[in-house]
Amino acid sequence: ARNALRAAGVPATPAAEAPAGRVFAYQEPVRGPWGTLQVTRGKAWEAGACFVAIYINGRWAARLEDAETAHFKVPAGKVEVAVASDPQGRGTCRFGQSTQEVHETVLRKGETVRVYFAFNGGAKFSEAVQAPVAP
Repeated sequence: ARNALRAAGVPATPAAEAPAGRVFAYQEPVRGPWGTLQVTRGKAWEAGACFVAIYINGRWAARLEDAETAHFKVPAGKVEVAVASDPQGRGTCRFGQSTQEVHETVLRKGETVRVYFAFNGGAKFSEAVQAPVAP
């Protein structure tokens, strides 16, 4: 199933790099085998006015708005990427999705995995593998 998902790829939509102040985790060098995880939020009218919290392996890693991307240095192996409402949201941005929607993937040493999600009746995920890089 993962091979079919990766074969489908991710949309080629432009996305700006999220500001460093909204990327909190997995920015430091990793001991042992690691790879790069790129998470991109697609642009959609549903839920587009609020930041979304990105969790990696249960750890709050970033806040993304529409058409933003962030890069993370993650230990190789099974990786869980989850999206949920922003814990720092105010007003209507505090409400809505109270549970995390989780996407699981596997990251090999030196690999870059791109995970893309967009809201369309909930978070819809896709992923692709880029050429390996030497960590």
